[in-house]
Amino acid sequence: MSGRDKILFDTNAIISILNGNSKSDYSEYAEVFISVISELEFLSFTDLSQSEINAFNILKSKVSVVYVEADKKLINSIITIRQEYKLKLPDSIIAASAILNDAKLLTNDKDFKKIKALKTISY
Repeated sequence: MSGRDKILFDTNAIISILNGNSKSDYSEYAEVFISVISELEFLSFTDLSQSEINAFNILKSKVSVVYVEADKKLINSIITIRQEYKLKLPDSIIAASAILNDAKLLTNDKDFKKIKALKTISY
């Protein structure tokens, strides 16, 4: 792996990292991303403690957040992934965000593995 590699954390990877279950050091990546979808999913969980919210906000301050904007290329990629691979809309957005940012996706969700253009890393 080179210092120019990028990585995007799926929501399940964020949970694992915040729970201290991830053994990897991601500081070797040139850039680390999360999708705004993962932010929405995580912060929408019921019964989050203030310490869990604080831990998420600390993680978020150390990464780049990929927002869904009126970006025609991103929108077209989301639609293509959703149609071709029959993924849920949030997963299609996360996959397209990783692909368009040339980032590997850290996830344990096996549905992502079927997307040919997406590089995944399991933890």
